[in-house]
Amino acid sequence: MVSELTNMLSYFLFSGLLVSIITGSCLQYIKRLFKGRSDDYSRKVYPLVIALSTCCIMSIVISTLGIVQSPNTFYAEFSVIPFFRSLLYSTNMNYIVTMFHRKWTSTIFSITFALAGASTIAQYFIFRWVVEYNAFQEMNYMMLGTSFISFALPCMLLLKRKTNASKFVSQNWS
Repeated sequence: MVSELTNMLSYFLFSGLLVSIITGSCLQYIKRLFKGRSDDYSRKVYPLVIALSTCCIMSIVISTLGIVQSPNTFYAEFSVIPFFRSLLYSTNMNYIVTMFHRKWTSTIFSITFALAGASTIAQYFIFRWVVEYNAFQEMNYMMLGTSFISFALPCMLLLKRKTNASKFVSQNWS
């Protein structure tokens, strides 16, 4: 059964190129929706808020489906994972380019890649802990909790708008 599931995940992940094109097209469409806005903040940050919120929702869907363990939910997870992956990476890059000054982007990209590498290495040790203590459900609940916590960034960006962030935006993007 495990071999069949890993094969199915591989088949879904092979669709990554097509999924990336779809994701990129959707993100460009969202940007075009806000292109005519008069203030910089809504024109540049609102598309990010939509993309980040969508990414958070996909993370919650994957985490929730992980709690209910059956072959059908695994297939549903496998269908969401390529979209989540593509949106996660593109939203990360888009956020950095939009929110930080051009002179800092290479440094911030380096820090981001270093943190991604460290989290990838940490996955091995987390997996060992889960297998050793048979804590699969506990890990699924922790992942669901971190998925809900990830909504903090889009909420902060929306609340920042309420506190006269146009000065911040004009200083950052000028």
